[in-house]
Amino acid sequence: MRYSKSVFIAVGLLSLLFFYQNCGGSFNSNLYSQIQFSSQESDVSNLVENSQIDATTNESSLEESVDLQEPITTSFVFPDSVELQPFSDPLKNQAMPNYLSSFQETQFGTVSTRVATKSALGITNNPTHSYSKRQAWNIDESFLVVRGVLLDAETYRVIRSLPVSSEFNWSNLNRSWIYAIAYTSGKGNDFVRYDVEEDKKVSLRLFSNHNSCSFGSGEGNLTNDDRFVVIRCDSTLYSFDIRDNKILGQISIQPDFNWAGFSQLGNHIIVSNNAGGERNVEFYDKFFKNKRSKNYLRFGHGDFGLDEEGNEVYFQTTWNYLFYDRLSDLKRVWVIGNESVVFAHGHISCRNLKRPGVCYFSLSNYGLIGSVRVPALTSDAQYITTNWGKDGKSGYKVNNNKFEIWGHHRSDGNIYDAQPKASVSPSGRQIIYNTNWFDKGEITSIVVRPDQN
Repeated sequence: MRYSKSVFIAVGLLSLLFFYQNCGGSFNSNLYSQIQFSSQESDVSNLVENSQIDATTNESSLEESVDLQEPITTSFVFPDSVELQPFSDPLKNQAMPNYLSSFQETQFGTVSTRVATKSALGITNNPTHSYSKRQAWNIDESFLVVRGVLLDAETYRVIRSLPVSSEFNWSNLNRSWIYAIAYTSGKGNDFVRYDVEEDKKVSLRLFSNHNSCSFGSGEGNLTNDDRFVVIRCDSTLYSFDIRDNKILGQISIQPDFNWAGFSQLGNHIIVSNNAGGERNVEFYDKFFKNKRSKNYLRFGHGDFGLDEEGNEVYFQTTWNYLFYDRLSDLKRVWVIGNESVVFAHGHISCRNLKRPGVCYFSLSNYGLIGSVRVPALTSDAQYITTNWGKDGKSGYKVNNNKFEIWGHHRSDGNIYDAQPKASVSPSGRQIIYNTNWFDKGEITSIVVRPDQN
């Protein structure tokens, strides 16, 4: 049975509203009036270079209807909000937990489970999840991927290795679909959709005459409606409309290019470049037009999210602050921290599409994982100037924002794979992170959830 686009949008928004009313999540009802999926077209929509891109596609696959996900209606209690401080770790001197064993973080009301080992997954690389900006779970959280291996997300039973590269995104609309890049020698890089339940791939578009392609160099995501994605092929970035099978625009990357990706609602593209200790960030619309730019000094990791009123933001961490830039006007909001706080290195994840207005973090200095509100900018916000940043080091400070602390990650972070890079599930109810348990065992993945017992 097929549904019109407007029906999908209406049902999806009503489902989100039902979810928040029944799950006790903090939420501002103005959010829904802000979420709009643009269908704007452009003269550059037909930009296809035949020498680089094969427009051949499986048309029938683009017309298939998607599964409408039922909202989760069970009661759920998130960890209490607290002030950030050093917390003692009663498990610090204990051995790393065994595979599939669970342990409680009694200070925070959460329970954690070790979900992977090399031998269990049948791999030789470290059994880690992909990245903080990449979703490890499918949209209804029935499946989980660790190091390219598909798991049952409840029992953590191994199902199979994925027949696609590590460059993939879960669909935000269909529980079974993965979008990925599949390279075939002599053919090129194929943008495919893989059904994990049918174990079947469908070719959507061939990007030929390229050595390699990726979703924004490992940090790009599909937009929330599964429509847009930035694809990097060699030295070119393509803005790709999946539904209409069109290239909306393209640019060449800079020598110091780092990553690129779409904002959650598809209104903005960020291209991040590193140069001489600074980070130059370019902001575009979805056609790679209307360029704006900012230079950042010593700023750290970030992810696309939504504030509590549904505005698109780029949420980031730096040595002393968690903050965001509102993408519509690039106004900065310092969410929490001050010059005396030292977060040190960390990672941000805002993949919690069903719990907007919150982003998740893993911090090296405090050894903690958790979440923090993303409050909207208000007219009474205090304007401050910090010692961090080059352009836009001044911004609006939100006072008395608190954290939800979910647990200790127990990683010394000396090895990149061991850095926790915590990634949150679509509902915001689970976090997966990497750890070497203070170098007491092989690097592994652990899932933490609030303890509902």
